[in-house]
Amino acid sequence: MIVDHPLTLEERKISQKNYLRFGFINGFSYMCLGETIIILIAVQIGMPDVLITFVGAMLYIGFLLLPLGVRQTARTGAAQSQASFWVCRNIAALLVAVSAVVAQYIPVVAWGLLLFAALMFYGFRAAGVVLSQPLIGEITNDDDRSQVVGNATGAFYFSGVIALIIVSFLLKMSDSIWILCGIVVFGASMGVTASRFIRAIRETDIIRQTAQKPLMPEWKKVKANPMIRQLLIVGFCKNLAVILMVPASVLFLKKGYGFSDTVAVLFSAAQFCASFTASWLSGKIVAKKGPRAVLIISVSLGLIVSLLWLIAPFSGIIIPCILSVLVFFLCGTTVAFGDNANTCYFLMAVPKEQQIAGSVATNVIQGAGAGIAGMVIAGGLMWFARYITPSIGGAFQNFIPGDGQQILTYKLFFLLALPIQLFALYQTIRLKTIIKTYRAEHGEEGVRRTVASGRKDAH
Repeated sequence: MIVDHPLTLEERKISQKNYLRFGFINGFSYMCLGETIIILIAVQIGMPDVLITFVGAMLYIGFLLLPLGVRQTARTGAAQSQASFWVCRNIAALLVAVSAVVAQYIPVVAWGLLLFAALMFYGFRAAGVVLSQPLIGEITNDDDRSQVVGNATGAFYFSGVIALIIVSFLLKMSDSIWILCGIVVFGASMGVTASRFIRAIRETDIIRQTAQKPLMPEWKKVKANPMIRQLLIVGFCKNLAVILMVPASVLFLKKGYGFSDTVAVLFSAAQFCASFTASWLSGKIVAKKGPRAVLIISVSLGLIVSLLWLIAPFSGIIIPCILSVLVFFLCGTTVAFGDNANTCYFLMAVPKEQQIAGSVATNVIQGAGAGIAGMVIAGGLMWFARYITPSIGGAFQNFIPGDGQQILTYKLFFLLALPIQLFALYQTIRLKTIIKTYRAEHGEEGVRRTVASGRKDAH
């Protein structure tokens, strides 16, 4: 709701309460609709592995809809825009459940429908939150911003944990695909409900006016910044590695080790809790060591994840369980660390008046670019594995069980992720030289102020 005057204290407090309520309900909703649930449904409807790996890429390809979010914000404001896209996002989630029905008759159409639904689900989310940071800035000030963001984040994770417990209990009773579809429908209804609270948030006309400015002239200024160019390289490689790792990790559990849907959801809970802890911890590290240290840790943990899956046994129960918990915990940590550090660096390098154009452009390149590349690489890798893994399995048949060839295929994803992560680590280390140049040009105090600002927004 746009008002024609600066927000009063009472209006800010009301908006903060609505933002907190949105965070709580949205956390419950997302845990019923997230990537793990979508992949579990994809497995249930018999989708080929090569297409399942595309689901992880949709999270990033969805950034292509970011300009749509800016355009809508220019018409209706940030709060109304996010609320509208949130409704569209949850309608798209319902198509995931519809794909299960279609799969009973035309499986190929169902596979395409699920991928389209995943793309729209993540795309509408990206369009909705494109200007969420300026909106938070409208309803807070420097004194209460970190508390408001922290409370909303805590509410999101708290309700998410509750949702995961309920979901795992339901799947323990029955892992039927119709139970999964019911969970998706419930999550979508909660998501639509959450949009009502975002719609009630009040804002001035500043964000709408800012969104009306053309993006291209500002982007030309942003891309001249050497720090941004370096971040694009690091972010692209980091996201590409995540695209290869996350879906392959779920496939490793379901088709490799044969774990039930309940166990897969519990491992997802470990990843979720790790992201919550890492979000809080990253702010502490940024305050003491700067965002570069957090980014190095993020990329290094990704390397460890790939190495752990590469040395994972082909069978067993206890060791695979322990290894899987550790891997998913590290996955949650590396993603949260990387995203928060990237946000801090971006706020350091880009002037405030250029941040909308810069945010859209960098997310499209880092996100959508990595997503498209991930789809191509995953497809090529699955085609390659079809010919190479039987030969390897035959050569090492005394060491690889009869059903281990499928696990061997998934290991190829992590083998390919290793050089990508090593290159990202090298480029991250190179940021030190660029930071020194930036400090020489802008001064140490300016850097500290922007890091502090970035630390608040990173959560």
